[in-house]
Amino acid sequence: MAWRAYNTVNGQILGETSSSGARPLDYELDALGSVVGTIKTNGTLENTYRYAGYGQQVNKTGLGSDPRFLWVGSWGYRSSGLVYVRERTYTAQSGRWTAIDPMWPLEPSYGYASASPATFADPSGLSIWWIGCHAPCASTPGGPCEWARQQSWFKAGTLGTVTCCNGVKMPCVYYHPYDRFGIWLCIRRHEESHVKDCKCTPGKDGPCTTQFEWPNTSECKAHMISIECMRKHMVKECLKLSLVEKWACVKEYEKYVCDSCYKMKRSYGCKELPKVCDKCPFV
Repeated sequence: MAWRAYNTVNGQILGETSSSGARPLDYELDALGSVVGTIKTNGTLENTYRYAGYGQQVNKTGLGSDPRFLWVGSWGYRSSGLVYVRERTYTAQSGRWTAIDPMWPLEPSYGYASASPATFADPSGLSIWWIGCHAPCASTPGGPCEWARQQSWFKAGTLGTVTCCNGVKMPCVYYHPYDRFGIWLCIRRHEESHVKDCKCTPGKDGPCTTQFEWPNTSECKAHMISIECMRKHMVKECLKLSLVEKWACVKEYEKYVCDSCYKMKRSYGCKELPKVCDKCPFV
């Protein structure tokens, strides 16, 4: 059986090896994560690629075969006419998704990357990510989010945060037990909500700060968003699983929601709680 293996670092695809006998290839990437060249093991350039803003390939040099991943390909965008990006497919000709965002109305329905394809990408097909920070904090293996985790101000056990990299706001989500059911997507929505409220010092690295207030309206709003995300997205995902996995998925969903409800009331003084919080003990 033919196979193709990909070399990855922190989730980013950097090269490939196949069972066809072809030599391994390394990818030359641009700041957005697009493959702009393929490099042979002897260090010579095999192919080069150039793209328009929304991903149309406008030029190729070289006679080698194309990788499966090209425009924003190192983050998992798979090219085959349409561009497959996990939850949905995307067409570079129109610069739009071919299906409505499953997170709608929490996310735009068909628009791509807030009309800023040179700055943002959407590796999940659900919500945009900040790409291409070149400050010193970005030189850490794993990027600005891993850099943030190594700082003294980072709280151990944090599921997500917003860090500043050269004054640019970067929402970060870290590994936790919820990952296997995709709950991290809703935690990302939580952190993206904070992006609108927190402030970075231009050109500086560090935590994205908010003005202290009680109740903490920024946290109250963010938890409302992530709980609604769970209700719309994760319950649907749980229903696709086998009976045993479905039970485990629902339990993890309930645990995350009740943890959020508890924090909203006891830690942030939120005046309003979602109705689902009525089912949680100690809230």
